Amino acid sequence: MTLIIPHKGQRAWAADETAAFPFRRTRNGQIMVSAALNGNVMEMIFDTGAEECLFGSNQAQKAGLDKLPHGELSTLHTVSGPVHAYYLPCEINLANLKHKVRICVQDEVMEMGILGAPFLRGYDCTIDNRAGVIRLYRSGGKQRSPIDSVAIPFEEDGHKMIVGAMVNNQSTLMCFDTGAFGVCFSKEQAETLGIKIPDISPNYTRGPNGKEVQSWDV
Repeated sequence: MTLIIPHKGQRAWAADETAAFPFRRTRNGQIMVSAALNGNVMEMIFDTGAEECLFGSNQAQKAGLDKLPHGELSTLHTVSGPVHAYYLPCEINLANLKHKVRICVQDEVMEMGILGAPFLRGYDCTIDNRAGVIRLYRSGGKQRSPIDSVAIPFEEDGHKMIVGAMVNNQSTLMCFDTGAFGVCFSKEQAETLGIKIPDISPNYTRGPNGKEVQSWDV
């Protein structure tokens, strides 16, 4: 996937787009879209950094997937710890796109499901923050860079996009993730980059497995 994020006031060309759909931001700044899981419409996090399409037991129940035989079992490793999940084939609809993909269903409930790489693979996209619209294009098509766009090279690590960045004048690698609620580092990474953790009470963020993770705003 290639991301082209126009500056405020700019607009990507849309002549050859495959799909266009609105998005909203969650209170944490994540990109949220309306899509259908097995024909049941629900809000999902649009997450280019997610290796799976992940849903909670509550979304699976709403979509009638809890009545199907469980597929392959797996343990996913997230920022808030391991997640026990199973795989199922399922149809997902987003705007005029319809794909049958393998999804992950975890045992715990989730506020929203995550729309990740299995559905988004094979598309380039632009995120128009001013218009609140995402546009998807088939990869390898016509160059669509809008005026004042920023081209950022990346390498693939599985389904993750890894980019180079400078933090406190130090070079480091980071995951480019539209589903993240902010710029996040572990305590060890923050210490290496010279980021001081304030001596204040932490915030608590709920991860995909339902557990809370301590974090600090710096």
